[in-house]
Amino acid sequence: SPRRGWTLHATLRTGGTAMESLAPPGKRQRLEEADERPAAAATFWCPNACLGSCGADGCPVRWRPLPRLEEPPDVETFERVFERTRTPFVLAADCARRWRWPAGDGRWRDLRYFEEHPQLLAMERLFDRPAGFRPVALRACRRGGDDTSGTSIPMTPLEAFQQLRLRSELGTLADDGMSMYLGAWEYDADDWTSDEGGATRRQGLTQDVMPGVPFARCLLREELGQDHPLLRSLRWIYAGEPGSGTAPHLDPIATHGWMWQATGRKAWRFVRWPRGGAGQVDGEGGMAGIAAVPGGTPDDLFGPGSCRELVEALPSAAHGDAAGDGDAIVAWAGELGEGELMFVPSGMLHTVKNLPYGTSVAVSHNWADATNLGALLELLEGSLGHLMQELRSEQHLPMADDVGVAGSSSCLLDTAMGSLEVALGPQTRELVAAALDRTGLAGRLAARAA
Repeated sequence: SPRRGWTLHATLRTGGTAMESLAPPGKRQRLEEADERPAAAATFWCPNACLGSCGADGCPVRWRPLPRLEEPPDVETFERVFERTRTPFVLAADCARRWRWPAGDGRWRDLRYFEEHPQLLAMERLFDRPAGFRPVALRACRRGGDDTSGTSIPMTPLEAFQQLRLRSELGTLADDGMSMYLGAWEYDADDWTSDEGGATRRQGLTQDVMPGVPFARCLLREELGQDHPLLRSLRWIYAGEPGSGTAPHLDPIATHGWMWQATGRKAWRFVRWPRGGAGQVDGEGGMAGIAAVPGGTPDDLFGPGSCRELVEALPSAAHGDAAGDGDAIVAWAGELGEGELMFVPSGMLHTVKNLPYGTSVAVSHNWADATNLGALLELLEGSLGHLMQELRSEQHLPMADDVGVAGSSSCLLDTAMGSLEVALGPQTRELVAAALDRTGLAGRLAARAA
């Protein structure tokens, strides 16, 4: 059947608990909860081996394994069972070939492919202009340490892939106790098509993952177009050595995301808690609830002591959703293997670590649809309030009396938008810019929110 998919069903166990498992449509059992939230998993364990550090009661976080799907869900099942319940999952490794992505042929496994790619070559030529071009940051951190921030080394994208390839080819000869990571490279955000070589967007890396993920229907793309700056800023490439990774964070502007693992493996941790107040402006003029790293978040969710730190920061992380109302904090752990795809729900705290052996390469695209537009619009409302505060602040008043009204207003807005980007990130800036530029955009999105 063209709509064949797999979904979660609840298998009751003694003691009133339940086990999450997967079943094809013909064998589904009806979900008992009114909101069709998958039942709590009975299988709990500690992926961080924290038992010795947390006393006789063991791990205080009831970690559960990430759900795994062998078949892609259809659109209706995806929205109802995974998006609305904000439940992550891993999809089997043949998905890229199934969807006929060019990258499904294995080309992304070879780092030389990136070095010789028309997009990176065009970017390299732009660095030779007087105006230059935006560099990337190749981050170096000590392998095995809790601190993944390390030291950032600016270079061109081509140089970053060269460094990673050379270190991989040297093997143990390049083992200096450090891990290198090109993390969250916004590979499609900049205009790299204006060089003399005549490169076009049809030659870009994005074409390697087209036509995309069929069950991820982006309403922002329908409103703004595939090549709008906001959509382009929601595409990232990650390339890193074992031991490197990304600290716990939330993805920008309340978007859902998918990540495809082209080569290598990643360990993941997810923490879900109830939404609330995503766009509120606090009394200090900052944003409450939409920071990339919420206040009190542990720096690491992989170490033996991280489970205790998580519970201390978010007390209801202990005992999962034992309250039975579906609003308690739930945590998942698992791995993403080569060729597999991960669904990252909106508003989910998550962190990754690249695993042995070899360099990990992955690509991630984010989107918004009816299930998360409400949270995105709350964020937009709060961001516009933040922008108004910036515009009213004395530091942004015109500095010269001879500046015209139009020029003064434009300069004032540009400065305030720059401050907004510094405070809340480039995706928030692009969202606000789209709302200011497209009359009625917020109203049209609100009409389509679930």
